[in-house]
Amino acid sequence: MAPASLDERFQFYLDLNEDVRTLTGGPRDTLRRAFADLIHLLEDVGAPYALFGAFAVAVYTDERRTTRDIDVVTGKAWIGVIREQAHRYGFTEIAKPEDARIRNFVHQTGVHLDVLFDEHGFADLHSTQKVTFAGIGDIRVATAFDIAYAKLRTQRGDWPRDPSKRATDYGDLVALLRGRPAVARELLQKITPGQFQWQQNANIELREVLLKACREAGAEFPDVSFFGRLTRRRAWWFGFLLVLAVLLVLVGVALLATVIHRQ
Repeated sequence: MAPASLDERFQFYLDLNEDVRTLTGGPRDTLRRAFADLIHLLEDVGAPYALFGAFAVAVYTDERRTTRDIDVVTGKAWIGVIREQAHRYGFTEIAKPEDARIRNFVHQTGVHLDVLFDEHGFADLHSTQKVTFAGIGDIRVATAFDIAYAKLRTQRGDWPRDPSKRATDYGDLVALLRGRPAVARELLQKITPGQFQWQQNANIELREVLLKACREAGAEFPDVSFFGRLTRRRAWWFGFLLVLAVLLVLVGVALLATVIHRQ
């Protein structure tokens, strides 16, 4: 039976990855210890953050894939203090990646941590879902929309992304659309044609990707036209007002005809 709540999904996925690590010869509870130290680090320095990546995707879907690392996003302003304090919580910074916005750390348990110091693309780091981590407290998780949008953006042809990771991102996007089909409408509204030509070209490309992902996920591709945005209740009121307007016009025409006839 698949877990129902966000907390249950997170715990299930955490246990799954702990089991995989144990089967491959690793010690038990390494992820729990790494998560505990990570949350303590972020909370103690006061950095707003959101969990994303495989663990966050698992919170919103029934997809289960193993992962070797933990991914979090925070603001650019926190890069200095986090790098300075990381060692106190068992994290060591490793080789600098090609992307300057990302810093890679390894926990003393061997768990890898990727920190994205760039909140761009995430609606609001203070507007997150929360899952309960047994013995630790709440973990802030990026919203399903923010995760899906981040995954969708990597599908642009000009996006610098490793092909294998791009394929993984696309699979995560499909899983999110399958688990949270309402996200498709938000995504489509987000990628409406932009002001500049490069934005229009990029968003047209992403629209095609979204259409394909919706088909694979079995999610309805949303209609964001005027009539498509009407909910059933709004459509009823719109129809009522339209009929009322027609009746008023007809009454006006009848009155005008009466006046003309009397003259």
